[in-house]
Amino acid sequence: MDQIKILVTSEYENERVDKVIASEADTLSRSFVQKIIKDQEVTVDGKIVKAGYKVSEGEEILFSVPEKIEPEILAQDIPLDILYEDHEAIHHRRYSGYGTRYRAIFLCDRNALPRLPCFPRRVY
Repeated sequence: MDQIKILVTSEYENERVDKVIASEADTLSRSFVQKIIKDQEVTVDGKIVKAGYKVSEGEEILFSVPEKIEPEILAQDIPLDILYEDHEAIHHRRYSGYGTRYRAIFLCDRNALPRLPCFPRRVY
């Protein structure tokens, strides 16, 4: 974890601490900053603060950004009875319990057709 230190200047006088951090650390979104404040990772002059805390000139904000954790996504083995398949569509037999409303899944290459939206079409 990287420790980041911000010294509050007069331009941020009476601003919320989450707004100051989001402004100074422009790679972090304000919602992410609010999350690390909620997780008690942010201190102002050594005291843990809430997102609504108003900072004063000369105060020191210290926080650490947790390392990114990539979620492990596992493929599911879903048996599909494929009726028809080509480069544009896959038609499959509908099974109960899988939560599908469509019997056709339309595929789209957004690089080939960047201006056309690709939505599944109902096939009954």
